[in-house]
Amino acid sequence: MLSKALKKVLTDVSNDPNYYPPPLDVEATKIIREIRSRFTQLALSYESSVDLANALDSILSPDYRRGMVAGYYYLTRELGLEKGKAIELLVEALEVVFGIRDLRHLLPVHKVIVSYLIKIISGEDVYSLYPLSLIDYVSELNLIYWDGEKWNLTELGKFMLKLPSPELVKALLTLETILPTSSNCMSRAFLKEIRKLLSRNSMHMHRVTLVENIIAEQLNIPQAMIHSWLTRLAELGLVTLMPGDGRLRANKLTPELLDSILNIRTNPYYALLSSLLLKSGPPLITTDLPAHIERLKDNPLLQSSWGEVKQALNSYNNRDYHAALRTLLPFIEKILREIAVREGIAGTDKGLNALMEIVKGHKLISARTEGLIKALGRDLELHGLEQLDTDRARFYAELAQMTLLELIRDYERHKLLHEAIKEISRELGMNPEELIKAYPNNRKTIHVQFLSDRKIRITIKSRHVYEVTKTKQGKLTKLRKSQENQQ
Repeated sequence: MLSKALKKVLTDVSNDPNYYPPPLDVEATKIIREIRSRFTQLALSYESSVDLANALDSILSPDYRRGMVAGYYYLTRELGLEKGKAIELLVEALEVVFGIRDLRHLLPVHKVIVSYLIKIISGEDVYSLYPLSLIDYVSELNLIYWDGEKWNLTELGKFMLKLPSPELVKALLTLETILPTSSNCMSRAFLKEIRKLLSRNSMHMHRVTLVENIIAEQLNIPQAMIHSWLTRLAELGLVTLMPGDGRLRANKLTPELLDSILNIRTNPYYALLSSLLLKSGPPLITTDLPAHIERLKDNPLLQSSWGEVKQALNSYNNRDYHAALRTLLPFIEKILREIAVREGIAGTDKGLNALMEIVKGHKLISARTEGLIKALGRDLELHGLEQLDTDRARFYAELAQMTLLELIRDYERHKLLHEAIKEISRELGMNPEELIKAYPNNRKTIHVQFLSDRKIRITIKSRHVYEVTKTKQGKLTKLRKSQENQQ
């Protein structure tokens, strides 16, 4: 299953950043060239065989190349074989695939290994043994990245790795719809069309080709793309593609799952994943959350109520996720009110959503933090804490910790921004209120990059560039990077 294989890739990268080869792998190209050379020599020794000529044509195609690369790394990385033995076994597997050898006549150990290789080469098992084919997909989803030397998990990847399988499927499909610029990701419109078809009782009677034609014509998307998306839905367990008559059948819970994904208002992953993808600040922290929160216990926003927070963290560590949530949810609202009080903002008697808009409107938190708070509130308000099973309660308890942590970090970053703008505007003879009002949407007036929690780059009128840092002692240091000559 695709979700299980995706978790394997993320786990492999986490455990060994060099477990999978780089995106442009020179070694693999050499290996494939050697395998093809050996098989070509073999084919030439049977020049009269039409079958071998067809086989040679097949192994020169890109489809077989992918399978052979995956097979090679399965042998060398998963089984620990040296290069020469791996090539020997791959050629042996190709001989069996194309009828030159009989699998039954191989040595017992060779028979076992070659059987697995045949599955990899032929595409029968592209996921569980050595899911190399998933690397491009996982990269496209921004779950991993290659830094020039090794693979790394992104914060989004770390978050996805923690999700239980049912939630992972929902999060994956939500993520695909949030990445419209990615040509291989399912569009929201495609999932809507699938949901429409599922509302018809005869959906399972439709042939796959008919479904593909209907959606391709409706969305003006190539049929091949629709086919690949339907295949992915099948690999995620949402639909079944019947091999006998080429028909498509929806699985029992698929309509309900698609409804939850498509309803942005009630889908907690939409706001959360959008927040994780935003590049408006330093990366969100998604791992070791209790430890990171502990480091902030002397922060003025937490100091007087640290006992409440500690109680929530203890509940979480004791796997009492519902208790952790019951403590953290009102505390996040309490922090928002405390921020409003400290900044002298009217409206502290408002509800959570209104208060959040007020604090954001005063440029004290970002859209990313707003998204996290919304992700927490929407689903829980609808269903209530007691309706959550253990896996979902754990997810929301972690999300609440992420939100609390990011709310405090984001507020501190924006306090630094306000201080920096006051100093810079004084130096430039500008109105600080004009700059605050322009942030973050009017980049021609002010463009802000939060380089870290304590460092900001601010560009004014596309001419004046400053880097402002707050020391651990609370002092502001300002470095003017450049200034174009004004006419």
